[in-house]
Amino acid sequence: MDDDIRNFRKRVLQFIFAPLLLGIPWFPFGVIFGPQLLERAKGPSAQTQTDHAFTKAESRDYDLLFLGNSRIYRGVNPDQFAIPTFNFACDNDTFNQMFYKLKWLREREKPFQHLVIGLDFFQFEFKSDRRNHLYAQYLDEAYLADYKPRPYAEEKLWLKRFVRSLNPKYFFIPDNGRTFLRDNGQFIKPGVATPADKTARTTRLLPLQVDYFERMLADCREHRTQVVLCMLPIRPEEKNAYKEGEMEAFMEFIEGYTNENVALIDLTHDDGYVMSDYTDITHLNEAAADRLSVQLNGLLMPMLDQLESGTQIATEPSGAPVLR
Repeated sequence: MDDDIRNFRKRVLQFIFAPLLLGIPWFPFGVIFGPQLLERAKGPSAQTQTDHAFTKAESRDYDLLFLGNSRIYRGVNPDQFAIPTFNFACDNDTFNQMFYKLKWLREREKPFQHLVIGLDFFQFEFKSDRRNHLYAQYLDEAYLADYKPRPYAEEKLWLKRFVRSLNPKYFFIPDNGRTFLRDNGQFIKPGVATPADKTARTTRLLPLQVDYFERMLADCREHRTQVVLCMLPIRPEEKNAYKEGEMEAFMEFIEGYTNENVALIDLTHDDGYVMSDYTDITHLNEAAADRLSVQLNGLLMPMLDQLESGTQIATEPSGAPVLR
């Protein structure tokens, strides 16, 4: 019996310490090169994405700017548009982030003429702080005033990523180029959607986000920037996450903002995109994003011409343009 207990303890200790001993030769290599290997395996980090977005947004010249959340960030390829275009969207961005990004560009006197604001039914209902430690390096200090302080948040995120970078398994994962950033701002992330994909959604209107949305529109009126509000296609499984009547009430709310300076494209119910076009419950894959961008270009170019002439434009859920 004693021999069995000793053997059991020996095996437990081997199980615990063997990986640690094997990892010792890797440790100095991981400390030096771990972050690069982590990006090689998992794609650009949040820091890399943020730095890339602001650097390119300032250095590139463009007439058309996209702002929005991950649906725009991954779903719009500016290379497919007839005029110089940049995608300044990002995961979890909502209207407070968009407003301060717009302000950041104004301070740098970027001379774009047209702005597309990506809209989602759920986009007014939350206030994300996931990138605050990164945005604080770029945006007006007033941006953080809307959030409660989070002591050591940046240090905690760094430590979490550093620990991950010490895992040697990432060294053996090849760089196949599937996850990457384009110079035009688009983020490409692979994935395969399934019928089991689910999400929780609500159209609740947070007053703070409504205020920032209206401040964006006021800023564009002041700078004579033409605005197009844009709702991209969504999967039936995502539509089912909303309560009956929520989506219709939201559209009534949004249509109240359309006028001679603000147009609306609503592709929510476009049936030209099926499950195989998505990487998950929300995001289009690279090929579908290119197809959508070509479609958007075809809708946007005449709409921008009409906005210049002072004609109000919207679209039906089918995506067909309607002049009003």
